[in-house]
Amino acid sequence: MRTNSRSMRVVVGGALLVSFSGAGLAQTYTVPNARPLQRLAAEEYPRVQRLEELHAILAHQDHSIDILNAARPDPKGNRKLAVEHLTKARDAVQRIVDEMEGRGTERDVSKDHARDEHVKREEIPANYYGGLTKVAEYIKNDTITLTRHPADPNHHRGNALEALDRARKALQAEMDDYHHLHPNER
Repeated sequence: MRTNSRSMRVVVGGALLVSFSGAGLAQTYTVPNARPLQRLAAEEYPRVQRLEELHAILAHQDHSIDILNAARPDPKGNRKLAVEHLTKARDAVQRIVDEMEGRGTERDVSKDHARDEHVKREEIPANYYGGLTKVAEYIKNDTITLTRHPADPNHHRGNALEALDRARKALQAEMDDYHHLHPNER
């Protein structure tokens, strides 16, 4: 039996608690009161810092896609769905970076797609579930970071956040399936 994976946000004493649950497992993250989920205005967020964070997100997403592509396909297609949504999120973040740096947006996006095909199945995680948890951490951290960024006129930030949420749900379904098949492993 599969329980519904639903996130819940509760503010407690100035800190935000974010809970994810599914298949009898629950994870709760406490986000410190350093304005993590409050969007900052462009003038409050230095351009250099924003670019550094966006480049870190791109690196996380590249690594996540590589980890998920390295494993054998899952029967229900959750991993493939997570890769598709992570790719959409990475494309949106790359478009933000390209616009901030004054470059053509589609050039870097198509380079990233070519890179994915070249790297596919080269990096195999030491432990399958460990790879999934690493990707889940990347998604959580990238979502928190992107939430702080100001909105962009072309809505790339919103598209990236939506794609990250969908990737998180697909990844959680993959993790739930793994726990169902391997109840004694973690």
